[in-house]
Amino acid sequence: MHLCLYPNHLLQDFSNPNTASHLHLYPEECDGYNVSESWQAERWKEFGPSKLTPMIVNADKQFYIGEIARISDRRLVLPQRWYTYKGDLYGDCLLVETFAGNKWTVPDPATMHRISAESFIHNYEDLAVISHEEVSQWKGK
Repeated sequence: MHLCLYPNHLLQDFSNPNTASHLHLYPEECDGYNVSESWQAERWKEFGPSKLTPMIVNADKQFYIGEIARISDRRLVLPQRWYTYKGDLYGDCLLVETFAGNKWTVPDPATMHRISAESFIHNYEDLAVISHEEVSQWKGK
């Protein structure tokens, strides 16, 4: 299917139930097997996060790349990209640690962790309310 990048045509593609169900908004991780579509190729990894879909929705909450989030096991993560793998949605995430004074650090910025989109429970806005402070105060080591 051809997806037109003109705004009016793009809106029509999303609003048409015959085409909307065929749109692929996230690249697909295939582990090198059965690559038949452009969104399945390893090439998508060459694009920076700003060139890929920046957000997912889980439980009516929006989770963005580059914004701190909490997952179901209570860890804090910093999503870097979203993609599908074996039919499910995942994020490549950095683990985040918190310290006194609401300082955030990324102890190992070289290690990505595959986290299921279903695991995301608190987004940036939730964490700001929970901590009663601005949660954007984090720094990478």
